[in-house]
Amino acid sequence: VLCVVIGLLAGESLSQGLIGGLVRKVANLIRYKNENNGQDGYEFAYETDDGTVREEKGGFVNGIWTVEGKSVWRDDQGVDHETKYIADDKGTKSETMEGRISQAALASLAG
Repeated sequence: VLCVVIGLLAGESLSQGLIGGLVRKVANLIRYKNENNGQDGYEFAYETDDGTVREEKGGFVNGIWTVEGKSVWRDDQGVDHETKYIADDKGTKSETMEGRISQAALASLAG
């Protein structure tokens, strides 16, 4: 009986976000955009209240299908990690930055 109770408690903890000893808060969506303009390209973006941001747009640039975007996530110490990327006929290029993003920069992301 004790094994069953421990198993149930462990299962409940996992379902509440206990993974590898870390409790994860569920992030709430605070911004979402999804536009598909067919051959004229697309654009999507989302932002959550835990600091995660994802933005991407794709379309033809000088006759070449090009996708560019960025993603930002915040680690447990509150440090933001941002990756910007572009993909075209020459491949994919990315740049990663680490550090805090100013409130003004965050506000500009919200539009």
